[in-house]
Amino acid sequence: MSSPKYSTRRPNQARSNSSTRLWDSKKESVYKQLCLLLERAGVSVRREELKRGPGWKVVSGSCRALERKLVLMDRALTQDDQIAFLAAKVVEHQVPITSSDLEPFSNAVRSMLAPLVNDAPESAPLS
Repeated sequence: MSSPKYSTRRPNQARSNSSTRLWDSKKESVYKQLCLLLERAGVSVRREELKRGPGWKVVSGSCRALERKLVLMDRALTQDDQIAFLAAKVVEHQVPITSSDLEPFSNAVRSMLAPLVNDAPESAPLS
């Protein structure tokens, strides 16, 4: 007896490769902190299951939709890849951050975001 040519999985059944992966709550917290930094700069982040199939190359990225800045994140990426991608987007959008914003991040993410840190106090207006 041969195996079926096509998958018998129903569309609403979970995919085994992405749904069985364990999620680290600390990494999820870092992901959310990076999302907050981007949202502060007016960039929305959405984690979606991007379309796959013959002729499709899945790529997370930025776009504009109805004058809104948007980052679409491929849900199938590992947490480390999602964090690295969002950190690069924070740098790309030149999001102003303070040194206290860097506290929850690992050294690798801190080194990526360090050039954006601006802790200089605002100067008082001249009289």
